Amino acid sequence: MKYLLYGKGISNKSIKRYFDKMDIKYHIFDDSSIDNINLEDFDIIIKSPGIPNDTNFMKLAKIGKKTIISDLELYHLIKMNQYKIVISGSNGKTTVTSMLNEVLKDEFCCGGNIGIPLFDLIFDNKDGIIIEASSYMLEYSKLLRPNIYVLLNLEKHHIAHHKTFNGYIKAKLMPLKNMDGKDVFIYEYENNIINKVINLFSCNSLTFSLNNTNATCYVKDDFVYLNNEKLISINNFSLPGDHNLKNYLATILTLYVVNNKYLNVKYLGRLFKYQGLSHRLERILLDNYKSTVFINDSKSTNLYSLISATHFIKQNYPLKKKIILVGGNYNNENICEYIRILKDFEYVILFSIVGKVIFDKTNIGNYFSTLEEALNFLFTNKLDNAVVLFSPGFQSYDEFISYEKRGDFFKEYLNKKRTI
Repeated sequence: MKYLLYGKGISNKSIKRYFDKMDIKYHIFDDSSIDNINLEDFDIIIKSPGIPNDTNFMKLAKIGKKTIISDLELYHLIKMNQYKIVISGSNGKTTVTSMLNEVLKDEFCCGGNIGIPLFDLIFDNKDGIIIEASSYMLEYSKLLRPNIYVLLNLEKHHIAHHKTFNGYIKAKLMPLKNMDGKDVFIYEYENNIINKVINLFSCNSLTFSLNNTNATCYVKDDFVYLNNEKLISINNFSLPGDHNLKNYLATILTLYVVNNKYLNVKYLGRLFKYQGLSHRLERILLDNYKSTVFINDSKSTNLYSLISATHFIKQNYPLKKKIILVGGNYNNENICEYIRILKDFEYVILFSIVGKVIFDKTNIGNYFSTLEEALNFLFTNKLDNAVVLFSPGFQSYDEFISYEKRGDFFKEYLNKKRTI
């Protein structure tokens, strides 16, 4: 068996280290490589998640009917007997993965799309693994069979990659094809897309809802109910907002499936103390701007993250002047809904590639070519009794290599303002 690693991202570099240690034959290649390869020399192609499906290499591989898999698929095939919790969804998957890791870290390792490549965990001897899985990973994981699969939501996302919404949905539903009555699928009760197809699959399904008492886990009178029994007050939760309340419900339901012991005081205490992710609705205060709240939501890379962020500040800062910074890379997204959201803000600051697209179409707000220029403009205005929402709403690949780098830049810029 000889493998071709297509792409030199962190997931394939992790596999490379594993192959080197295990003396497994492979070749690593990407579109910038100058070496010529013969596809017939390879049995399996392992594709880095971020590589598009329509490269010339991918077209040739598909014409040649080569087996193409993800690092997630290979990990599953090697660690077939390990207990696997897979988390996916258009939004919230990193938060839920992190919440579960906070509670289960003694018995489970954690990796995948959350930033730790799976093959860095291949020799971990813990009983189980929590995996954050993107649609890019799932589309080439045809044999993956999780013990628990959590699909938080399905919104129109990554259409440039999958070409159609149906293609995106197909990728997200891939794990269900291999699950049976021993496995559990967890999803939101109100998800009509899943409700239409759930009977096509053999796994057990459990649901969560903010208010529907027909769900397995729901909220009523500020209490979480599980199987119609009162469990805990939502006042125990540290993270605000309805989107986070859903994340808590999905996490609690998953813990219940893994082992009921994780719903006792010891383990739930870990969940209650969880303070959230960097770059997700991260509140920043500056002593010299006492009446202004800055919100770092750089992890907002799509419309639905932006919607959640705007709902959050409306709920929590109704009396403050609302300022928003939006921008990033443009992948032909439909910007009509973005425009509707921006009209709710007193001040709109647009930056980078998509900022120019929005500004040219609407003349809303002020446009700047870079985030730094946008922030410079922000601080020329009177920032009194304001909430400044940095929720870009688009991917970062124009100026920054990741949303983390973008968020770090935002925080570093604010930190410099502390001394001015």
